[in-house]
Amino acid sequence: MMNVVFLLLGQQKAASIHACAMMIFPKEKTMYEWCPVRKVDNLVVSEWEGGEMDEAGFLKEDILGIEQLDKFTDILTLIEKNTGKKINLYTDIEYDDPEVYRYFANGWLSDIFQFSAKGLSSYTQKMKPKNMDDVIAALSLFRPGPMENGFHMDYIALKNGEKEPEYPIGAEEILKDTYGLLTTQEQIMNICNQLADFDLVTCDKVRKALGKKKLDVLLPLKAKFVEGYVSKFGSKGVTKESAEHLWDQMEEFAKYSFNRCISGSCKFLRNSCKKNVRNPTIEEIGLYNNKAKNVIAMSEILVRDYNGEVPEEQEKLESLPGVGHKTANVLRNVWFGKPTMAVDTHVFRIAHRLDFSQGKTVEAVEKDLLKALPEKYLMYANHWLVLFGRYVCKAQKPKCTECPLARFCRSEDKNI
Repeated sequence: MMNVVFLLLGQQKAASIHACAMMIFPKEKTMYEWCPVRKVDNLVVSEWEGGEMDEAGFLKEDILGIEQLDKFTDILTLIEKNTGKKINLYTDIEYDDPEVYRYFANGWLSDIFQFSAKGLSSYTQKMKPKNMDDVIAALSLFRPGPMENGFHMDYIALKNGEKEPEYPIGAEEILKDTYGLLTTQEQIMNICNQLADFDLVTCDKVRKALGKKKLDVLLPLKAKFVEGYVSKFGSKGVTKESAEHLWDQMEEFAKYSFNRCISGSCKFLRNSCKKNVRNPTIEEIGLYNNKAKNVIAMSEILVRDYNGEVPEEQEKLESLPGVGHKTANVLRNVWFGKPTMAVDTHVFRIAHRLDFSQGKTVEAVEKDLLKALPEKYLMYANHWLVLFGRYVCKAQKPKCTECPLARFCRSEDKNI
């Protein structure tokens, strides 16, 4: 019987239309050329569902309307009109105003997005948030999954010192702000990354699979997590049973898990810009403090100078904080559908080995490749060359015996 159940899980039951999902395709072809479609009333609808779109490499965005955002705009407009003061929500708002948290503690939230619901308003009165982390935790924990397991009340007891926090081995830094409890999807991803050495792509795969309850994906990921966690922290006391218990906790929480809300994200970015602040979420990224600053500065410029749109022109892109020549080329190619060539270390190496260019600089190699490659291939050539360099024509120990272009190669590194 269970075999039949597992076979039925994930199978299509009916055809319907997502309420707000939009598919984004490259410019050079119409939607009809990328995937099967049907017409419903005046809408063109893909026959593929979101997961299949992900696998095919296309982008699905859920476009949600939130009335509160209009209210923010109206309030900011009125403030500027009446006081002459222009407020930037991302840089001018302080997150430690005690008066704001007094409203949360008293349940005075009748017009606050999500918090106006009676249940969540009552919960914040019991919790009495003191900071933005508490507010984010309230949003994350007052959901069916965490509530079924009593996590929402555990948080209050831990916050008030009525219980001692317990941390999985190796996860104290990740969970210290939430007293050892899982409250966000980002924490699950950090646990997989830091405790089991999953790369970030696999961490996101875990997040998606847990949310969608994809058993065929989850079972091998669980085995890999348990093996990685025990291998890395076994000497500190992690056993197969304790690793499986942590995974089961993540699986239970993820049933209705929540990502860190936008207010938390803004605070997180602002704090990441402060000198000497270490944040495990981004510190594995090289030069993470500078990049956090660039993200904020770039966002402000895009809103102020470009009406929130990313400019298409190379010169304007390169004028943005943190955007160099290569990044601008990648963006123009992938997003705007322009036939550009972004020269990274892989492309530079392959261009020399296959004698497309002997240029000594990135600019010279880019110029030679743009001349050598037919324009019809330029839309995809950069991706092809990067992947080819990453997996076949490697810097060290290139796989020359597997290379379909070996006979054209003039490199001294050739090992056939």
